[in-house]
Amino acid sequence: MSTSEVIALANCVFAGLALAIAIWAKLTARSRKDIDDIRSREDGHETRLARIEASIEQMPRAESVHELRVDVARIEGSLAVIGERLKPVAQVTERLQDWLLENKR
Repeated sequence: MSTSEVIALANCVFAGLALAIAIWAKLTARSRKDIDDIRSREDGHETRLARIEASIEQMPRAESVHELRVDVARIEGSLAVIGERLKPVAQVTERLQDWLLENKR
């Protein structure tokens, strides 16, 4: 091989290498843009996740909810007993009102 052939071959290799580098730079630049887009979306997700975690931390525990249900059931039972005990009082009041209306007092 003569020197001119070697130079021509080297020029072709360098041109191919330059083309490969240009293609690689174009592909990686696009992926960098995609990565930046993903990171910008990720920031929004972190904020939403932090808000969700804060609201979950403020929610009552299962034990607390169970205790509240038991307490409400006890209160309902007590109110039912009071209602039954007030029925005779209501009947007496009704009879007394009828008696007063009959005697016009």
